[in-house]
Amino acid sequence: MIRGLHHAAIHVRDMDRMLAFYRDVVGLSVVWDEVFQGEIAANLTGYPNVRVRSASFLLGRPRVGEMHTLELCQYQNPRPRDVGLQFADEGSKHIALYVDDLEGTYQELKARGVTFRCPPQYYREDSTPPFVGVGETFFLDPEGNAIQLVERVDLSDVTD
Repeated sequence: MIRGLHHAAIHVRDMDRMLAFYRDVVGLSVVWDEVFQGEIAANLTGYPNVRVRSASFLLGRPRVGEMHTLELCQYQNPRPRDVGLQFADEGSKHIALYVDDLEGTYQELKARGVTFRCPPQYYREDSTPPFVGVGETFFLDPEGNAIQLVERVDLSDVTD
């Protein structure tokens, strides 16, 4: 039975650039950075001569024996196609990350040059549950992948 999320993955073009962004700008801790190939990798992906570089970042404070990670994958063989997905396109994706201080995280990342779609948005008492008391925003990584930041907030602390 499914009991939770293990990891989410983004397939990238330039691993070194993306690794630096998520580690140095966003501030995530690298768990591993490895190249996978061989029989098991071929069986899992369906590509006989697959070679994929994978880097993972620790997310949050997982329970003992579990890890929640964001994985970046760069396929070196086969070479990926650039399909040019936009935010609203079928097949596009976004990943949502909980934060403790949405406004502070927004300001810090913005000061580091991160591009946001908008300032934090807050759902008020007249919003549809379960959104009441949620603040969120989206930023784009260097390859245009959308990352959502989410915080559950006390609405009395939010100013207009």
